[in-house]
Amino acid sequence: MILPQDKISRRHALIHAQEHGRFCFVDLGSSNGSYINGRRVVQPVILKDRDQIDLGPVRIVFRDASDSMIVEARDGQLTLHEIRTVDLWLMVADVIDSTRLHQLVSDTEIPQITGRWLADCKNHIEAHGGSINKFLGDGLLAYWPSVTDPSRIAMTVRTLRGMQESHKLPFRVVLHRGQVLLGGAGSLGEENLTGRDVNFVFRMEKLAGLLRQGLLLSAEARKALENEFSWTEAGRHSLTGFDGDFVFWIPG
Repeated sequence: MILPQDKISRRHALIHAQEHGRFCFVDLGSSNGSYINGRRVVQPVILKDRDQIDLGPVRIVFRDASDSMIVEARDGQLTLHEIRTVDLWLMVADVIDSTRLHQLVSDTEIPQITGRWLADCKNHIEAHGGSINKFLGDGLLAYWPSVTDPSRIAMTVRTLRGMQESHKLPFRVVLHRGQVLLGGAGSLGEENLTGRDVNFVFRMEKLAGLLRQGLLLSAEARKALENEFSWTEAGRHSLTGFDGDFVFWIPG
């Protein structure tokens, strides 16, 4: 949607279809910011029916059709998508210590810094064949088909590592390769990713924080990328909710 107003940036914001029929509003680091119900958007926000979105002088009212979808489901008209098991690359990128960021920069700068970081991550991931599955409070979950050339995944990793060195916003990245349940109840065009390995990659992100590592790979991801980088074993670690210990890898 093009809104020809001086106070609206060229790439101002996006509304992203998430799983379970939800929609997420993301400000992409716009100069003048975005407001939902009078409050400035600092991080991705799940939209609700009748939310008022202000972009400069333009107001958009978000309408959610979920109520009508429920009625259709009761009438038996809403069908379930086929659930299938697929192999995917899974990546989580997440901001480190967003609380500290609030202490270092002004409140007006934070939405621009976080929004531009999200936009940069999205652009680099999609440029190398990946897709954003969902935006999180301070990060995102991305995926690639398992048949993706490992060099494209490696290029994404290199680009994000470069961002870690140059970006104002410190963040960590974890990468895993595994089986995912894909599909389920209607997700309005966005894939619904569930299963053990989705939980695994989010537990990895927590572990990366405990290890103070900016980039952490599972053994499965490292095996597929062993010819792209040199890696150092980060030891064997347990993950909450999973039996046994797992080997993880860091650049080195």
